[in-house]
Amino acid sequence: MKRHRTAFTLIESLLAICIAATVLMTLLALLPAGLDATRESAQRNAVTRIFTRLRQQCATSALSGDFYFDAQGGPLVSRTVDAVYAARVLPATAVAMPGDARTTMRSISISLSDLMLDDPFADPQHLRVQRLLLAPLTNGGSS
Repeated sequence: MKRHRTAFTLIESLLAICIAATVLMTLLALLPAGLDATRESAQRNAVTRIFTRLRQQCATSALSGDFYFDAQGGPLVSRTVDAVYAARVLPATAVAMPGDARTTMRSISISLSDLMLDDPFADPQHLRVQRLLLAPLTNGGSS
């Protein structure tokens, strides 16, 4: 009595390898797009952290000057090799509210650059700017 071995034929094996190669090539082609999306998301999160931190500090004190941040949006004491972002907070100016000249607000401008050259704020292509109207400071700051 003969025993028959069951196995895949050469054609079936070749077809399975072709399907697997097609799926693998598609996944490899999508990898750069996924990495770009991850990098852009990390940058957006860092920028959001920086603007949030500066807005909170401006709301509680008379803040102005240049500030530096690392890639995750964490503050640095000074401009170092770890600095990825530079922020400039312009001094607050008093602005009268429309319709009520007695009420004044503080107008603050925050510029953020991701280009760390001699002057990070020289190239407008790399600047993000937020302008804020904040209540006047009371006890602990001046406008």
